[in-house]
This record gives sequence, structure tokens and C-alpha cells, in this order.
Amino acid sequence: MASGGSLACLYIPQFTLRAFFPQGTGAAAVAGPQGVITEVSAAAWHQGVRPGQRVREALGHCATLAIVEVTPEDAQRAFEPVVASLERCSPEVESDRPGRAYVGLMGLASLYRGMEGLARALLEAVPAPYRNVARLGMGGNKFVTWAASRQATAGTPLMLRRGEAGDFVAPLSISILPLEEEQQARLRLLGLRTLGQLAAVGVGPLQAQFGPLGIRLWEWSRGEDSTPFRPRGHSEAIEERLTLPAPIIAAEALAHAGHLALKRAFSRKERRGRWVRRLEITLVFDTGAHQRLRIPLKEAASSPEVAWNPLRHYLEGMSLTRPIEELRLTLGELCGEEGRQTNFFSERYRKNERELDEAVRQLRAQYPGISLGRIVEVEPWSRLPERRYVLEDYIP
Repeated sequence: MASGGSLACLYIPQFTLRAFFPQGTGAAAVAGPQGVITEVSAAAWHQGVRPGQRVREALGHCATLAIVEVTPEDAQRAFEPVVASLERCSPEVESDRPGRAYVGLMGLASLYRGMEGLARALLEAVPAPYRNVARLGMGGNKFVTWAASRQATAGTPLMLRRGEAGDFVAPLSISILPLEEEQQARLRLLGLRTLGQLAAVGVGPLQAQFGPLGIRLWEWSRGEDSTPFRPRGHSEAIEERLTLPAPIIAAEALAHAGHLALKRAFSRKERRGRWVRRLEITLVFDTGAHQRLRIPLKEAASSPEVAWNPLRHYLEGMSLTRPIEELRLTLGELCGEEGRQTNFFSERYRKNERELDEAVRQLRAQYPGISLGRIVEVEPWSRLPERRYVLEDYIP
């Protein structure tokens, strides 16, 4: 197809399996933290191993099965080089899961001599271990680009013109919809197998049967999607790694190691003169598994003493069941401003809009996706209460 849309989706099938078994081991599988198989190789599939099976059941089908336990954080960290490589082509990239990334294309076509050149640049930016399997779909919204990437062949982008989305998704199976298995089963019980059949039902019956989800189903079946594109923000971070001389399991020893890593991180040259809004700690166990903790900071910290109190509270209260071999501490959201949390209803706080803006930034840094709004007076003279004020997004 000749031209694409404003958004692209890069898809790497079975990314986690490829990342943790780079040599293409025969019968291999990836298991989540709960011991459930999530991805399997072709050789393991032929032996009867399936996603959703417990590890013990999978080993019953294939005794020589190689299994690696991967947390969502580990998988997303492994996908980070791919996201970083895409950001060299476009400043707007969103990754909602390992193996899938959405890329904003607005205003970039002229830099690459057209959409074909831009698509080629995105595929060539993918790191070498995944380049020969990466698929790229281009369209006008997230669902359509995801569907296009699933239908594209490796190395050849699939681009949709404006107005083609509905015809493109019509023959696709309902399995491509982002639904739970129970919801997929309900659609099959209703005799619905393709998105075209789903669109023919109409929005009214779908909403009556599925409630608010029915509207989303109708949108997807027509190649529409109201899900906003949220490219990730860019912020500097400092990571300090502390390899322990011997595995530890006592909370007191862990707190001592955390304090040492904290002081080392704050003494780094790139941190001096800057404040820290985000604090994260990753524990690496003797089995290779990871546990990641996000420590909330009530105010931006300029010294290890300020950050130590909340960190100590978390570390000393932990009950460890496995020895820890390595500790990683990350200082994030570095800034040059001080933000203090004060009484929201105080006269000083109400009058100081600058401090209010800083408090909002801190909340959004600690709780991504939080919804904050302000009440704005519109028609105070109106007899209808709902027309006197409106609630709008609070943007500092």
C-alpha cells in the first residue's frame, strides 16, 4: 500500500523467548513469576507444551524442556534497547509490553523522503538479534497498527491509507482483540468469529450484551480506536550496583547495603546540585530472579539523609525468603527544583501556584497515569448547577 498513517507499531513475536534464549535452544519455554508458561519454542510446542500450563505440567510433556523464569520487569528491561533504538528515529515511542512498541510518525516523513523511507529506517533501527523477525504496521490508531503488524511479514512494512482500516480488519479473527479468554469465549458462543461479523451486529446490541465494552468492540470492528497514544517521558537516572561479597538474608544487613548504595549514588558527579524525585531498588536473588521496589518520596531529596528514612522503612520491614546477591539502586526524575508537600488547604499553599504545580509533578512522577483536575468557573449565573463549573485536566 502506498502511504501510512500517523502511528506505527513494531512487533517482535515471542520477544521474551528470543531475548533469554538467544541461541535458539530447541525445547525452551518462558515462565512468569507464578510458575505459568507464557511463551514456548516450536520444538517445545511439538512436544505438547502450551502457554498457560504450569511448569510441572510442561515438564511432564517434555522432560528436557529448558525453562527460564522471567518477571515483567526483566522482560521490559530486555526490551529497553529496542525502544531506545526506535527513539533515534522518532522522539515519541510508547511500549506497553515487551515485544511491542508504538511510534509517533507526525512530521517525520519529509526527513526520510517519504513514509517508505521512514518505515525502512524504523526496521533498520531494530537491534540485530531481532531485525530479521521484526514486523511493522502503520495506520491511524493503536489497534489498527497492532493488527497490521500482526499481519505484516518480517522486514516488509504493512501501511494502511486513510479509510482502509475498516475493510482491512473485517476478515481478521476476533482472537486479535485485546480481551480476556472469558470474553473471547462469549463472542464465540454468540457465533462471532471475525471482526466483520462483529461490526454487522451493531453498536446497540453489542452495548446491551457487553455494557461499556460493547462500544469498544464496535470501534475495533470498524478499525477505530480511541485509546490515546502516550509516548514515554525522558528523564535522567543514576543507577548504583552493589555486588555483595556473600549472599545475605537478614533485613538488617540488607538495610546496611541499601544505605551504602544510597550514599554512593548521591556522591556521583552527575547528581551533584540536583534533586531526586524517584527512588527505586532492585534485589537480585541467588536464583537470578529480581524483585523491584519503588520507594515513594514525599518531597524531592537533595541528600542521602533525606532519602534514607523512607528507604530504611522499606528495607527493614522486608521479610526475605531467599538470599540476595546483588542490590541495584536507581535515582530518577533528577531536577533542579525543590518540592515540598505542605497542607493543601493552607492559605499559603492556595496562593502559591508554583508550589501547587510542583506537587502535581511529584504526584504524576510517583503515580503514572493518575488523573488530576481543577474546577473552573464557566457560567456562574446559570440556573443549571452543572453549567456553572467544569472539571478540566490540571496541567502545570
